[in-house]
Amino acid sequence: MKTLQNICLMTIALVALSSPRVYSQTADDAIRAFQKEDYKQAAIAFYNVLETTQNPSLVSEAQYGLAASFDKLNLNMAALKYYEDIAVVGSDHPYFDKAVEGLIGIAERVKDDFKIPAVIDALYDPNLSALEKLNSALLQRLHFVIGQHALNRGKIADALTFLNTVQDNNPRYPHAQYLLGLISLGVAQSDTAPNYVQAQKHFESVRNAINIRDDNKDRQDVRDLATLGLARSLYEQAYLLEDGDPKRDAWLGESIHLYKSIPRFSPAWSDSIFERAWAHTVANEYGNALGAIQSLESPYFTDSFYPEVRNLRAIIYYYNCQWDRVNTVIEQTKAELGPVVEQSEALLAQSLPYREWHGILEKSLMAAKKGQRVKGLIPDAIAYQIRADHKFQKMQRFLTELTREGEIFRKDPKLSSSRMGQEMFRFAADTKLAFLDVIGKYTYSRLKGLTGELSDITTRAALISLETKTAETEWLEQGRNIDGQIRKRLPRPFVPDETFQFWWFKGEHWIDELGYYAYTIKTECYE
Repeated sequence: MKTLQNICLMTIALVALSSPRVYSQTADDAIRAFQKEDYKQAAIAFYNVLETTQNPSLVSEAQYGLAASFDKLNLNMAALKYYEDIAVVGSDHPYFDKAVEGLIGIAERVKDDFKIPAVIDALYDPNLSALEKLNSALLQRLHFVIGQHALNRGKIADALTFLNTVQDNNPRYPHAQYLLGLISLGVAQSDTAPNYVQAQKHFESVRNAINIRDDNKDRQDVRDLATLGLARSLYEQAYLLEDGDPKRDAWLGESIHLYKSIPRFSPAWSDSIFERAWAHTVANEYGNALGAIQSLESPYFTDSFYPEVRNLRAIIYYYNCQWDRVNTVIEQTKAELGPVVEQSEALLAQSLPYREWHGILEKSLMAAKKGQRVKGLIPDAIAYQIRADHKFQKMQRFLTELTREGEIFRKDPKLSSSRMGQEMFRFAADTKLAFLDVIGKYTYSRLKGLTGELSDITTRAALISLETKTAETEWLEQGRNIDGQIRKRLPRPFVPDETFQFWWFKGEHWIDELGYYAYTIKTECYE
């Protein structure tokens, strides 16, 4: 028994003496695999180190090595997990700076403005002295992340503080200037008047920082948004002035020019057509406004949702005393939007768990694509609008990334056969399940909000109808005809120059025509 006991003690001692060497050897193997760009093997090896050692130095090295390996493999959510583990430790972690840089890089790649910004915001104050020592370019990128996060939460003073630190030689400068332009316009500030001059300076800074021929899609999209913001600010300024004011005419003309300059088929294009329709209306260019509306109602913009154009069309006919056309548009608006509101309200009344709403949206979009009308789903027009929502798209990318990475960990022969791959598959699945509550809640809120907007539009349509009835009554009292005239074909609309060709619309929408439609409309108001 004594001999056996001595053997056991000797064995334990040998294990204790040899373990650090074994762990160190495993870490060295992981580093060599990483240096050879065998990132899958490196990730597996770094994971094994984490699983088998309590040596703080090796743990820190393995955490960063695993995160960096996942980063190299473009497994963003997996890298995020381990970068976050390092970052929450704080600046005492030897790889804190590199983890912060990794988090910022992932946030920029996947366009995440809710998960990673919240992590960085939470660690900023406790680690301020360490963060201020980061290189200037990285610190400014970090400030942009925090500034955008502050704006999303309505903390305008914090947003201004951080966004204004991003300098013009930083890649996030145009994005920061765009957000500063929105703040100057009073976005997310119900009690603040717009500062149009300041907003226009910020938007112009974006346009000057990004060449119109820049082949980076993200940067070009930001430039288009800045152009849209600049046009909008000029339109709003003009709207506040009296008809006939030279500044009003100049600002409207400039805003219309800017709306037209936004590239066709870009993400901002449909918004530019919609807002241009309003600018044309305010400028009394009713034929151009009706043409813009026709573009938005073409099959190409099925995914876009601009129900307010129905009321705008009615308003244009009202301004031109074409009462019969006003009434026709109003009746069509009620007939089209009424059932949509009823269907949405019935669905909202079911009080379903948030987790289920994303699935309902996907089923609704699939049914819409097949032309099916299925009870208990979101109406086509609202489903398309939710899908096109900027914030929803970011959430959808996050969810899609989790799905993609989960499938990689499940199917890749090398990763799936390792304990690391199996754990990361479970991590992706669990995170996705939890995130369905987040994206589901947003889907529900957008459905509720859009349903309310549609209800408001039908209410405004009723008010237009009431105004029309009042005008018709006045005409009848004066012995005028309210049933509409026999209308003849009017002369063709104005053709700007020889680079444009003209032909009558014959019921078919051609993609090359979109954005160029124009009507000739003659007022039927009496002097």
